[in-house]
Amino acid sequence: EAFREPEQIIAGVFASSSVGFAIIDQNLRYLAVNYALAEMNGIPPREHLGKTLHQGLGDAASAVQPAFERVLSTGEAVLNHELEVTLPTRTDPGHWIGHYFPIKDSAGQVTQVGAVIVELSQQKQLKAALLTLNDSLQREMDRLEVLLGVNASLVSNYDVRSLFPVIADFVRKVVDHEFSSITLFDEG
Repeated sequence: EAFREPEQIIAGVFASSSVGFAIIDQNLRYLAVNYALAEMNGIPPREHLGKTLHQGLGDAASAVQPAFERVLSTGEAVLNHELEVTLPTRTDPGHWIGHYFPIKDSAGQVTQVGAVIVELSQQKQLKAALLTLNDSLQREMDRLEVLLGVNASLVSNYDVRSLFPVIADFVRKVVDHEFSSITLFDEG
């Protein structure tokens, strides 16, 4: 009973979702765009209508156009299409997952393509920041381990002549670790 009015359900989802939705015709022109996709693209929804993918996405359209053309020619959905492109309205590359599906007329011919787009740019940025933070924490833990080793050596051994090689070995470990990820000379 809840699905008796599918148009209302679709309109509600289309209007209120944080997921981008679009409908593209056979000429790769926008027929409909929801606010979420318009915001992702940086263009108001009404300004999409009637424009081609290339007019809306600029050079980034070349990354998505083959998926739309495939759906139009085969009638089969293209799912989990990953995109990393820089849109004309942005300075940095964005990351998206797109799902493209055929919309058929009463004769069973594909006349339009529906698109569901999820932006992953913030998640990718957070993942990169976490990886960088993890590397920094690992370096600090390595340094702390060396300091603890030096401290233990100092506490347990007051003979400077035998202590110096032990401390030098700890310092060498830190220096070797610090410079192992740095390229000093261009190998090309």
